[in-house]
Amino acid sequence: VWPLTKKPLTKKPLTKKPLTKKPLTKKPLTKKPLTKKPLTKKPVTKKPVTKKPLTKKPLTKKPVTKKRRLLQKTKTLPRLSLRKKAKRMARAKRTARSPSPRQVRLLPSRRNVVDSTDRIDFDFCGAMRDLCEDISRRVPELSHVVMRDVLVCITRSRSGGRTGLWAKLTPLRFEGGTRLGMRRGQRYVIEPLVVDGREQLYILTFCLPRFLNLTYREKLVTVFHELFHIGPQFDGDHRRFAGRYHMHSPRAELFDSEAERLCDLYLATSPAPLACRFLRHRCPTLLARHGAITGLMIPVPKLIPVDEAA
Repeated sequence: VWPLTKKPLTKKPLTKKPLTKKPLTKKPLTKKPLTKKPLTKKPVTKKPVTKKPLTKKPLTKKPVTKKRRLLQKTKTLPRLSLRKKAKRMARAKRTARSPSPRQVRLLPSRRNVVDSTDRIDFDFCGAMRDLCEDISRRVPELSHVVMRDVLVCITRSRSGGRTGLWAKLTPLRFEGGTRLGMRRGQRYVIEPLVVDGREQLYILTFCLPRFLNLTYREKLVTVFHELFHIGPQFDGDHRRFAGRYHMHSPRAELFDSEAERLCDLYLATSPAPLACRFLRHRCPTLLARHGAITGLMIPVPKLIPVDEAA
């Protein structure tokens, strides 16, 4: 083993460097002379206006389809004149909470105005009432309908096309024929409607001119559809079916097929029914023959809370 020998520690002497300050030398400020650039306007060069020659596009006529013909026919809707006529139909007395009916006239559009001094207005509500009475006499399934308690009226359709409401039946009683009904935990009563001292149970409304512009078969089936809604007890409530869909039954096709069957049964009776002849004519034809179509218009009765009604 080699002997371990420690080397002696030798400290180096500290030598401080002398501080030498650099002399401050200020640079002289030299201002640069301002030199303004001369303004030089660019010459404006106007572009010459070149008008494009007008080229007319050749007119291409669209093929006239059945739908386009219907739209052309229903472009000008008949005017509706609110003129009261007490002689044509019986007035409806207004009770404390009764809506007020009014007699209205459906007039042709201004383009198709014809001198109608010697013509008698066509009473649509009277003709429809006679048709419904004839149906209740001829069809046993609808013999419970008493037209004295059904008020026939009209309303104006916003457009003359097929889409939209054609007719509706408004019952004036709640379920079971009761005067009081519950809606969301609140008891209500329907506004009573009295005509010639007799309280009405139903309101049968037709949308004109849309209803009259349908086909003959569609108009007649629509009448049977609405009359079949009247309950068999004729107590002011509509016909109810079991289950959730109590208005038209779970399958609406069955309800419509029943209305079709009743319509065929009515047309098969003898002698041939004549009360439905006016349904063969559309609105423009009736207006051209009679000059105006009259009918009764009435607002839908409202539901009144029992506290207010008392």
